[in-house]
Amino acid sequence: MSEITKKKQYLPIIAASCVLAAIGLMAEGQQVLTDANPIAAFIGMGVGIMLFPLIFTHFLGNTAGLVAFVIFASGYTVDAFDLMKDEQATITSESFLYKTKGCEFATTFPSKPTIKIFTNPQIGDYEEAFWLSKDPAGSTVLRAECVPMQLNIDKFGAKNVILNMLATFAKDNGLSSVSYRYKLEPAGPTGYARGVKYAAGNPITSRIVLVVGENSFLTLYALGLSATFPQREVSPFLDSVRRVN
Repeated sequence: MSEITKKKQYLPIIAASCVLAAIGLMAEGQQVLTDANPIAAFIGMGVGIMLFPLIFTHFLGNTAGLVAFVIFASGYTVDAFDLMKDEQATITSESFLYKTKGCEFATTFPSKPTIKIFTNPQIGDYEEAFWLSKDPAGSTVLRAECVPMQLNIDKFGAKNVILNMLATFAKDNGLSSVSYRYKLEPAGPTGYARGVKYAAGNPITSRIVLVVGENSFLTLYALGLSATFPQREVSPFLDSVRRVN
């Protein structure tokens, strides 16, 4: 068999492996795209998928290689799509829309949070919704607080008010190496903060989102182990803010 023929017999397996590698990245979802180099992950998955079929092809011929690839790829593809369905079900099947009285915003938790009422001498009563992951390895904490209070952002400027409040929140929560960002979102003027703190010697990453309305403001907190941050519940929760009034 000529070298050109040998190369051609590998092409279907290589091409199909690239397709399955893309499916694998989709199945892994936000985590791999955020915490890993997508190109490296793609190459790694592709090489892993084609390895055994190419060995069969090299020693037993093109037909044996293709048969091995079909068997291997069929099982891999089914598992990948099952993983995508399971992850989507985890995020959406028990999701809980959280909105409190007097708040102009709503957000979605993965499931029903624990809701408590607190009293502040200056602003009165306000609610806090708290959610903790059932997976001990994830240790994800999500929290939402909506305060029915008008902020004087017209006088001092929305960006200054929001970033100063985020700096206070970050300090109160013991965060270090904090980065800040401001953006005018569809829901309203919004500030973002991200920082790190330590618990029992482990680094914990925290993200804070603060969005301001006309008569209330909503603050979202998401915390998780830095090694696996952002956990799969974090981005859907922080991205779910919307105005309802």
